[in-house]
Amino acid sequence: EVDPKSALVEFKVVDRFVGSFVNAIVEGQSIYNARQRAMRRCQWAISLDREIDVWDLLQTAANWAANNTVTLAAGFQWNGGASSDPIDDLHKRIEASAQLVTDIWFSQMVGNTFLKHPLVRDHKRQMLGDRGVDAPVGDVNMAAQKQIDFVIPGLPPFHVAAAKVKNETTAALDYILGDNVALVTVPPGGVPIDGEEIATSYSFRRRGAVGVGYETREYQVENRGPKGGMMVVVSEASIAQITGNNVGGLIRDVIQ
Repeated sequence: EVDPKSALVEFKVVDRFVGSFVNAIVEGQSIYNARQRAMRRCQWAISLDREIDVWDLLQTAANWAANNTVTLAAGFQWNGGASSDPIDDLHKRIEASAQLVTDIWFSQMVGNTFLKHPLVRDHKRQMLGDRGVDAPVGDVNMAAQKQIDFVIPGLPPFHVAAAKVKNETTAALDYILGDNVALVTVPPGGVPIDGEEIATSYSFRRRGAVGVGYETREYQVENRGPKGGMMVVVSEASIAQITGNNVGGLIRDVIQ
């Protein structure tokens, strides 16, 4: 006998909004649509801020069930650890997951380190033969084509999170997905439809007046500069939550 239950849990969304002032003189002289570009720049800023929040959530060990996360000890790191075995690390997290892992995420630095590891090359040789060993390496470095994901037989698809953010302390550019690997489960279509699929994480978003979650507006600013200008604003309100802490997994400190 199955006793179905449901629950309503309240979350507080995070309001994100950013504006850009477009000077009337600049807009009148530019060969580009300055207002459109300003709006696009605002959208990129909001998307990056939200992505940082999502990866911070998934990289926090306390958000996962104990069996689904591991921090690699010294000597087991993927970049030169004498006892390192990236394939085995991934297999253990996949086997610990309560549901099928559909995607593996890491930074470009971690991705390149993973592909250069001798045991990874041995795994590819076993699956693909000698002629297939180099195929995924080209995919992870083809930045000009903006396609840096790749597939290795026997494992879920690998996704490379190449986004970076400026570290205001060191002035360096840091990957927003650090020295960690996130394994996640995403149901087909990304939206729960049958009450049976489990997802590692969902983002809950206020749809807004237009129903897509992102809203834009613009208004005239008369008291700035000799001719004033237009302020364009992009806003979004959402919150990311771990909905299945035993689905997927986290491997921390793969580079030391």
